[in-house]
Amino acid sequence: MKENPWPEPEGVTFVGENILWHKLDTKYQSWYFNKILRIYHRDNLDHISNINKSQKKKYDIQKIRNGMWNNMYILNNRKIYVKTFSQYIKCVAKYCVQKRILKSHKDKYYSGWIVKGVFTNIMCSLLYLPAILIAKSYNV
Repeated sequence: MKENPWPEPEGVTFVGENILWHKLDTKYQSWYFNKILRIYHRDNLDHISNINKSQKKKYDIQKIRNGMWNNMYILNNRKIYVKTFSQYIKCVAKYCVQKRILKSHKDKYYSGWIVKGVFTNIMCSLLYLPAILIAKSYNV
């Protein structure tokens, strides 16, 4: 874990567990077991369900920002994370829609998160118009 620190990008509050664990799976042997270790009980009122409308919009934008960064990271390291072409296309599509939503909200973080690779950028260009249409349907 010391050799592979958890990424902490600016503007992102949640990095998916898959980012670190897939990376570690390529370097080390892993053993998994199917046993329940802990059971969580949640009350009805938690920090997410107890927020007002202005906080909810800010929370939704943060969720989209987190998702876009995760998808950008996966696409830029697709040899580790993406196993099938359909997974790749879904990840590109999510990235494009999230980017359009953040662009429409003039988010300051998304502009520095660029996908690498000629093919990925071509796919983003092909999905540009559908991403705009889908992004407009979100009430964020």
